[in-house]
Amino acid sequence: MVKLLEHIANRNSNNEESLQGLRKRRVIAYLSLVMVASFVLLGQYWETPLLTVNTIKSNGSSNHTHHNATHHNSSNHNATRKSNIKAATITPAPTFPKTKNETIPPPLPVDPPPLPRIAYIAMGHLNSTDRWDGCLHPATDYFVPSPDPYYIVMNEQWRAKYEQLVETNSTFQNYSSRIQPIYTDCMPEAKGWPSCCKQDQGLAHFYKHYYSDATNQNKKYDWICFQDDDEYIRHRAMQEFLRYLPITDEPIVIASDPPEGHPLGQSGYIPKRSPYKCPRDSDNWKYPWGQPVFYNQAAFELLLPAWKAGAMTKQCKEFDLYAHDTGNALLHWMFGIPALWMRNPASVKSGMRNDFLGMHSVSRFGPQSSMKAVHEKYRDKMPYPYNNDLRPQYMWSSNATGFNQTKTYQLYGHPSTWGENWHIFPTSDCQQSFE
Repeated sequence: MVKLLEHIANRNSNNEESLQGLRKRRVIAYLSLVMVASFVLLGQYWETPLLTVNTIKSNGSSNHTHHNATHHNSSNHNATRKSNIKAATITPAPTFPKTKNETIPPPLPVDPPPLPRIAYIAMGHLNSTDRWDGCLHPATDYFVPSPDPYYIVMNEQWRAKYEQLVETNSTFQNYSSRIQPIYTDCMPEAKGWPSCCKQDQGLAHFYKHYYSDATNQNKKYDWICFQDDDEYIRHRAMQEFLRYLPITDEPIVIASDPPEGHPLGQSGYIPKRSPYKCPRDSDNWKYPWGQPVFYNQAAFELLLPAWKAGAMTKQCKEFDLYAHDTGNALLHWMFGIPALWMRNPASVKSGMRNDFLGMHSVSRFGPQSSMKAVHEKYRDKMPYPYNNDLRPQYMWSSNATGFNQTKTYQLYGHPSTWGENWHIFPTSDCQQSFE
C-alpha cells in the first residue's frame, strides 16, 4: 500500500523536482497509511461503547452528555427530568464489542466526579437475633457509611420486640443509632410472598421519609440498594464503580445476576414450588435477578408508582414467585430498564476475586464466612481509586424489550403511564411466542 501511495504521488510530480521533494512525499505517504490503519483499529475496538437510552423530548431527538452523579436542586430541571422519565422509551441499546460484552470508558477525567451517596436497605426479621448479630449490626461497621443508617425493612409484627431489645439488650442498644427500621404490613414470613411485599412497601416508605431532606428539595442519595440481610458490599469499590458511569440520569438498574439473565417466572432456589412460566429459549423473556439491586435516581423514581401500587406483590402472586430478586426482575423487564452487571457471587464459597463488588450468604458457613472475616479479606483487594491503568469495565444485559410485544402492552401501553393503577401481567401472556 505504501508503494501505491508513492506511485500516485510520483505520477503527479514534475521530473525536475528535487530529491528532497520526493522524500517529503514519501513521508506524507507513510503518515497517511498510519492514520488510516489507526482509524480502522479504533473503529473495530470502540463499537458504540456507551449505553443508549432514548428519552422522548419535545423536538423528538435523543441527546446524551457525560453526566456526573450529582444532586439536582433546580425545581425546573427536576420537573423537566421527571416528565421525560414518564415518557421514556428504552431502545435496543448498547452494541457490544465483539470480544466481550464489556465496554471500557475513555480515559478518566482529570477531575473525577464526586463519590456517589448510596442508601443501603435490607430485609430483616426477629424470628431470632442471629442475623442481627452476624450480619445487620456488623454491616454498619464494615460497609454502611457513617453517619447514614442501615434501613431495615421488617413486618409490623416485630416492632414491639425490636423496641424491647433496644431497651434491654446492650448490643441492640449500641447499634440503635445506626439502624433505621421500616415497618411493613406484609404477610408473615412463612406464608405468601413476603419479600416482594417488603420491597414494594419498604421502598415506597423509604421514598416518603428518607429519600430527600426535610424540605423535600434535595435528594440525599444518588443510588438506592435493596438486598438480603446476609449481603456484604465493598462500599468504597462500589462507589468507584458507579462514579464513572457515562450515563447516570437515565433509568439504570444494577443487578448481581450475569447479563444473560434468567427466564422470567422462575422462583430460583425453589424450582418445585414455581416452575418456569415463560419460554426458556428466547432472550425476549429473560432478565437478570436483582439481589442485591441498585437503582439510580431516575430508575427509582420511575418505579415508585409501581411500588406504591403493590406491583411486585401482585406479580409475584400471579407468577407464584417467593423471592424478591425474581420478582423485581419481572418488574424491571416490564419497564424495559437496562441492567448493568455487578460481580456479586451468590455464596462466600465462590472465593474472593478482586473484581467482586459484594458477596451473598455471609455468616452462613462458620467464622470464616462472617461479615468481619469477609471484610478483612477484601480490605486490600482491588486497588482504587481507578486510574487510566485500571479503568472500570461495564457489562450490560441483553435488551429488555420483550414486554413491548405482549398483549398486556398492546392493551395498556408502557407501565410508566399507568401511575398507581397497576395492570397485572398474566402468566397466560407469558406463554405466547414472538414472531
